[in-house]
Amino acid sequence: MSNQQPQLVSSNTIKQLIGWTALLFPALLIILSFASGRCESVQETISHYYYSIVGNVFVGALSTISILLIIYKGYPNSQDFIVTTIAGIGGLGVAMFPTTIPCDLSGCIVVSLNDVDVSTIHYISALIMFAALAYMCLVLFRKKSANPTNQKITRNWIYLINGILIVLSIIAIYLFQTMWDAEKLCNTKIVLILEWVALANFGFSWMVKGGLFLKDK
Repeated sequence: MSNQQPQLVSSNTIKQLIGWTALLFPALLIILSFASGRCESVQETISHYYYSIVGNVFVGALSTISILLIIYKGYPNSQDFIVTTIAGIGGLGVAMFPTTIPCDLSGCIVVSLNDVDVSTIHYISALIMFAALAYMCLVLFRKKSANPTNQKITRNWIYLINGILIVLSIIAIYLFQTMWDAEKLCNTKIVLILEWVALANFGFSWMVKGGLFLKDK
């Protein structure tokens, strides 16, 4: 008789849940913020929603993604668990340690500002999270098999594109924040757009990995 316990939730279900949550996360914040009637402007970054009426949604959704990454075991004897755990810890850091507020949030603030500046922890956590997510796409998801199917070959190309776009998005965020002043960053919402691009590619890669698209025939 086997002592192995049945899985309550399949690995593919967890992957797809992570993917959908990451993909829809920014849209959910924006829609709920507008629907509340208390904040009718799009924020400079996703992280600025921490201070808004949907701050609990920001923390809750990001923590959910992070915890799912931490509990995801991956393949036996692989780097999967280590890398996803690192990404999850980074995500929890982003959720728990808020960024600074260089912009006028147009009355959207409902959370008091911290007396202690913890934005450095926030930025380091974000870098760790996105670096780990890019590594998953570029390395872990693209491991070669002896006789890859056409679907596997296509999936590997998708993962490559996802990983490259995540890396380019993070580099672009750094360059814009270095070269542009706060007013221009606030007015264009370029950081939020690039963060969404990175999250969307992360989310889509996990949806593909979870078998939602391009399953082997």
